[in-house]
Amino acid sequence: MKHQRRLLRSTPTLLGLALLISAPVNAQALASAFQMAPGVLVDASGQASVTWVADAQGRVAAIDLDNGSVRWRGPAEGLPLALVEQQLVVLGRPERAGQLSLQLLDPETGAVRGGVLGDLPDGVLASPDPQPNRRFDATADLSSGSLKIRWTYAEWPLRGALLAKKAGVDNERRELDGVVSVDFGANRVQAISGLGMPAPRTPDLTDAERVRNLDGVQFRGADDLTVQVSTAVADEVLGTQWRWSLHDRTSGRALGNAVLPNASAPFLLRGTQLLWRSEPLTRRQPSGDYETLAARLVAQDLASGRELWSVDLLDRNYRGVMPP
Repeated sequence: MKHQRRLLRSTPTLLGLALLISAPVNAQALASAFQMAPGVLVDASGQASVTWVADAQGRVAAIDLDNGSVRWRGPAEGLPLALVEQQLVVLGRPERAGQLSLQLLDPETGAVRGGVLGDLPDGVLASPDPQPNRRFDATADLSSGSLKIRWTYAEWPLRGALLAKKAGVDNERRELDGVVSVDFGANRVQAISGLGMPAPRTPDLTDAERVRNLDGVQFRGADDLTVQVSTAVADEVLGTQWRWSLHDRTSGRALGNAVLPNASAPFLLRGTQLLWRSEPLTRRQPSGDYETLAARLVAQDLASGRELWSVDLLDRNYRGVMPP
């Protein structure tokens, strides 16, 4: 593919599914953060105690994991993907379909340091926003010591009732995917097939990965160090809740329990603090009133079962008006 160069805020840009950061980094720097859920990037160093999220309005925010306070919010909008050499890589909003937009932020302040653009296949809208008939997802892979970005795209006809197929009318679902490999040492970027990369992890453990002597479906924590199994429990107000039993992934040792409205969800255990991502829900209160909650990042204390804090997140599932 013939490449051309463009500049965005004096930052190097390479077309053709490209991300370019000039300074080389090592594997340890690349592995300093990981994705807990789409739009939720957690510091893994044990020093910063921070997560970078896309809030309910799509703005990037830094949240203190200890108390849920907002360290900074905006002005950038998008989904945090990775932390590379003290630069926060964010999937931004493109100007048009067929364009990949990545912003570089200061993780300490949220200040925009620059950005990069790249071309995607025709018609692919690489937007972090919820769309009624399409979805774009991107994840960072750091397992090889260099940054690779895997992306997937799905698009389907926007319609209500099922229509009969007509000549020249595309009624089929469209799915595409790709991988970008970035070699910081050689300052080289190229699209790869993805065959040499580890397969994306499933939320539940496969047969070979299962912890012995734990019955039921086993779900992995975001850092792959914890496993949870859930059982349904009756609730006089809510009907059915789920008791999460958390265990050490290596030894199977029990770490604690929590009763939650979901059988499974992306989660991370920090000591006795359980972090989990909740989908939007409406629940009945003991008073009989109903409470509607947005998509949230929730911190729960395992010892008491008490919710410590929560932060509203961008809901990437479109819930607006659909055609009749």
